[in-house]
Amino acid sequence: WGPRAATFTAALFAATPMAMHYGRMVNFAPCTLPFMLLALIALARRHDTEDRRWWLLTMASCVAAMWTAWLGYFFTLAVAIHFFRQKDRAERLRGLLLVGLAVASLALFCLQVTLVEPTAWSDMWKAAARRIGAGDPFTWMQWARFVGGYTLSMISPSVWLLAAAGAVLCARHRRDRTEWEHFPARAASWLIGMNAAYMLLFRNASFNHEFAAWHFTAPAAILGAAALDDWLQWARQSRWKF
Repeated sequence: WGPRAATFTAALFAATPMAMHYGRMVNFAPCTLPFMLLALIALARRHDTEDRRWWLLTMASCVAAMWTAWLGYFFTLAVAIHFFRQKDRAERLRGLLLVGLAVASLALFCLQVTLVEPTAWSDMWKAAARRIGAGDPFTWMQWARFVGGYTLSMISPSVWLLAAAGAVLCARHRRDRTEWEHFPARAASWLIGMNAAYMLLFRNASFNHEFAAWHFTAPAAILGAAALDDWLQWARQSRWKF
């Protein structure tokens, strides 16, 4: 992972139909992803420098993501799970702190609704039930066919193929790298899992809005860039000179 892989990541991201079409959309999705990526960058820099300010930026970015979209809560939980898996007690406490921030953020949102318009709760529950898919006229098979189709096409089959190759290569090189050298691939798996969980839970929303798959763009680009970078490195070391 280096400047070349980062350049490939940016190029693949910008080339996806999702980014080209929905990137200019005035919506929460293009706004939430930068906060998530900033949190991941700050998390990696904290490990490299052990500077407490990077950890504060990680927390601030998670809060900003949660205040921008519901997906921010899925992301914060994914980062918290990472900390819970660490052996160091201090790291696990950081995971607990992130969960506490998520609970506090949700409590503040509920307080805001109660103070501004307490009668809105019934409408909110109805909207939530509709988003989850209660009483939907489509089956799970219809949902999977439609959502899977636009997720494949809007990210681009070629980018998904590169991402799959990158995931395999990252898994192969996992033993040769430290945990933090493997961090970009790990972070990509968090983003993929987060977006998949969101689309499954809010299946009505994902059935009606193609941009529900927006957050797949970054991890697909990261893993695809790993494949391109690995191939270029191999090509330069072989008889094919570039």
